[in-house]
Amino acid sequence: MAERLFGILAYVTSSELPHYRMLSLFGESRRKQFHYLLEGKGKKSGTGSEESDNSRKGGESTNRATLNYTTKDIHMEKLEEIKERKTFCQTYVENLVKEAADINMKNESLQKLWPQMFIELVRDAVIEIRNKNSYMKLCLQRITDQKQ
Repeated sequence: MAERLFGILAYVTSSELPHYRMLSLFGESRRKQFHYLLEGKGKKSGTGSEESDNSRKGGESTNRATLNYTTKDIHMEKLEEIKERKTFCQTYVENLVKEAADINMKNESLQKLWPQMFIELVRDAVIEIRNKNSYMKLCLQRITDQKQ
């Protein structure tokens, strides 16, 4: 009887809601129903009436949320918040892309320079170690300098 009496009201309110809000409401209802089903599987099989009550409550909250009136100011605030989030996300992703491009360029430069750098490092080490006695004195001097 309530469906016949107020069915047109539910239709009007749902047709006036923005599409994104309807999707979020239906998503919330389905998420709650899925949560209740998972809880029901963990319990004994004798709790079937509780599951039906919980799923009905999820549907009722969706209906109540649909009938809530939102003013234009609240709607504009939400749109403004969405725009701010969008610009933040865009700048964040742009910064990540820029940083990744810089890292890639540095990596390519290192790959080009590394063979020559490695040869120079090995050559310097061989020259330093060439005279064993002077190398041992140099190492002892470094150790004593580190302790002081």
